[in-house]
Amino acid sequence: IYIPSMFADTRELIELSKVVARYGGIYSTHMRNEGVGLIDSVIEAITIGLESGAPVEISHIKASGRPSWGKVSVALDLISEYASRGYDVSADAYPYEASSTTLTALLPKDIREGSRDEVMKKLSDPAVIERLRQGLGGVVLEDRYISWHDIMISYSPSHKELEGMRVDKIAEKMGLDPIEAVVRMLLDDGLATRMIIFGMRGEDVETAIKHPLVAIGSDGSVTRPGVGKPHPRSYGTFPKVIARYVRESKILSLQEAIRKMTSLPARKLRLWDRGIIRPGFKADLVVFNYYTIEDTATYENPHSYPKGIEYVVVNGEIAVERGRLLSSVRAGRVLRRAW
Repeated sequence: IYIPSMFADTRELIELSKVVARYGGIYSTHMRNEGVGLIDSVIEAITIGLESGAPVEISHIKASGRPSWGKVSVALDLISEYASRGYDVSADAYPYEASSTTLTALLPKDIREGSRDEVMKKLSDPAVIERLRQGLGGVVLEDRYISWHDIMISYSPSHKELEGMRVDKIAEKMGLDPIEAVVRMLLDDGLATRMIIFGMRGEDVETAIKHPLVAIGSDGSVTRPGVGKPHPRSYGTFPKVIARYVRESKILSLQEAIRKMTSLPARKLRLWDRGIIRPGFKADLVVFNYYTIEDTATYENPHSYPKGIEYVVVNGEIAVERGRLLSSVRAGRVLRRAW
């Protein structure tokens, strides 16, 4: 669903993935469609893996938009079927019912094509605005049936006062229709505007989270505290999994949740010296209080650290001690290919 890979057809992706397979890499895909075309997109991803020989990782398995709700189980059945035949096919997910991406993701494929200046020039054309108005109307992302109220602006460098607001309310505040408001923000921000989309169903998220072939990740990005209204997943993903899905709803055992957040993704990414506690492995450790660990980040107040985390050890160095971040510690390392 992202540029530039969205312009590649299946055959091109197969040929590229053959090179990936030759060098021991994986085909990690943000699929072509997460809405009504979800199943076809899963089939395409699996096909690319089968024909290229590259392991497949589907990021991040979800069904976005009401018409697609319930299809996650079908998608996971497909993944399980091919995995049972010996193919290396898996997925990952995060424990939230909202996703986050750039505001440009709302635009049609041909409008997004080209350099930033070229896209901005297109958006400055009144004819393009009218086309967007006719094509998107009051319901955007046509294949998902997402309303303007389902979209919240999470980052706007030129309109900080709009961060945390829904697009329909922003349009009212600006005295514009939603299309004009979206284009205004994109042009003012140099296309850097980001959004949060509320389009998933809790039951589908749980279905994905508990599937044995699905790893758990945040899909978050590094964010300076206080900048914008980012998705709370950047602060709360892993504590939320333990608090909600293990301690409260008990859909996962603690052991399985830890596996999904550590050794499972490490093995998929071929990080052979990480992901489990073993002599000779890198010491990446979290010491937490099972009874008090809890995410505190919300969509309204995302810059909030979790409770219950006592120690964090990164590459053998203590980075969080007794719940306090040691800001002087720089123990992180870029993980480079080791096979």
